[in-house]
Amino acid sequence: AAGQAAGPSAARYDEGVQGRGAQRRRQTVEGPSTTTWMVRNIPLAYTQEMLLLEWPVDGQYDFLYVPRSHRGPSHLGYAFINFVSEELALEFRRRWHGKSLAHAEPNARHLSILAADVQGFDANLRQLKKKRVCRITQPEWRPILVRDGCRIELSSV
Repeated sequence: AAGQAAGPSAARYDEGVQGRGAQRRRQTVEGPSTTTWMVRNIPLAYTQEMLLLEWPVDGQYDFLYVPRSHRGPSHLGYAFINFVSEELALEFRRRWHGKSLAHAEPNARHLSILAADVQGFDANLRQLKKKRVCRITQPEWRPILVRDGCRIELSSV
């Protein structure tokens, strides 16, 4: 579909190729404490700020990252979101899996929500630092981190 990212699963913040079997397993089998989702099929016209309008910082999640394309001014069509509890994560998946975002084109693909390979706030921070995301200079591309209901900078954790 136009405006959608194509290609292999990117549940580890990179463009590594994973087999279709691994993707299917992740879709159907969550671990004992799944709190981090990979949300696929985010329209490329959506910004991180637009996602915040739909998924406001309200204490339910502590991490939101929309990886950006290094080939252009867009993101890659997916995001990672970590919830503060498994119950909130499951509630989010029930609410959004198979649904469309409010400002998506009528023919846009529905959101697909999978358990991410990296689980938990601390593990996601380690992954970001390993990928050198902390060097991103544009605020609109930085991951959204939340502590005690307030947004914080990656450099402060």
